[in-house]
Amino acid sequence: MDECPACQGKFLDAGELEALQASVNEHPHRAELEALDSVTEGFVAAANETLARVSCPRCAREMDRRRYGLGSQIVIDECAQGCGIWLDGGELEAPEHFYERSNEEVHIPLGFRLWAVGRGVLARLRRAKG
Repeated sequence: MDECPACQGKFLDAGELEALQASVNEHPHRAELEALDSVTEGFVAAANETLARVSCPRCAREMDRRRYGLGSQIVIDECAQGCGIWLDGGELEAPEHFYERSNEEVHIPLGFRLWAVGRGVLARLRRAKG
């Protein structure tokens, strides 16, 4: 994991976030997670999605900006070439907490998850054409 000394943002190479999630599965924190204010977090996430796009530290191409996961208010930058993801300073713990929470909550039906993945793929295709 690479860190920017100026903003404390972190670049995770392809597969590093998944490795962190696997670590959560092996060693769950089960810490008391604070209650979510989903309305405020939704407004903040929507504002973050409109910020200027950043360049990938590996290939220098403009990164895609998206929500981390279905139902997440975490906005990440992802390299369209597959180099990795960028998390702004202080955001590294957010996907971990979201992942822990989602593992403890009711599972989302497969049909809805497939629909969400398909929707994401179509959005990426539209951006690539435009």
